[in-house]
Amino acid sequence: MTKKSFLLVSLNESKAKKLAEVISNNTCRKILDFMAEKKDVTESEIAKELNIPISTVHYNMKALMEARLVKSDEYHYSAKGKEVSHYRLANQYVIIAPEGEKHAIREKLKSIIPTALIMGAAAAIIKLFSGTFSIAQEAAAPVMMKSVATGAIPPAEPMYAVAGEVAEEAAYEATRMAADEAVMEAAPAAQQMVVERAPEFIETGRQAASNAPEIALWFFIGAAAGIAVYLLVDYIVKRIRNR
Repeated sequence: MTKKSFLLVSLNESKAKKLAEVISNNTCRKILDFMAEKKDVTESEIAKELNIPISTVHYNMKALMEARLVKSDEYHYSAKGKEVSHYRLANQYVIIAPEGEKHAIREKLKSIIPTALIMGAAAAIIKLFSGTFSIAQEAAAPVMMKSVATGAIPPAEPMYAVAGEVAEEAAYEATRMAADEAVMEAAPAAQQMVVERAPEFIETGRQAASNAPEIALWFFIGAAAGIAVYLLVDYIVKRIRNR
């Protein structure tokens, strides 16, 4: 993601005047529009593409650099051994505020930016955890189906056998035999029902896991809405107090 920063300028600063001069200059605006479509450019490329004298380009690029709208981080040497600078947009938001509010706005921005970063990190962690859970469930599904189908999951018959031994001591032989016979008949049916219903249970869990990443999205939307409401309420309260 492209990194953006803030340029906070007071109306009483010389930087505000310089910024106004640059923005009102037609040549500077043409250069900014051209650079918006390029990753980095040189003065000669700007002069050639916009059909502007190289001296004019050099003067305006110097003004844009002073206004902090353009930066130069790279350069190369020409065939004649001359250093040629590469320019690109500073890609930052320009905020112009009265002198009295400059410090307050700066502090407000400093408090909001860490909150936004934490919010994004939390949403990413939730999404990562949900994706890991979904992958684990997908991997376990075939094993579970195989276990149920092959009878690896213990049937209910041994448990009823223990109950039959207890019943043998407390009931008549005929009752015990009838109970064992009923259990023997019911156990295969119960196991068959589990085999038939297992795909349904697994598919239900799979659908729940596929919807899990939406939790991260809704968390991010909720947090962003909370920040927006906070800023709106803070703005309204300040307007009321200043009346």
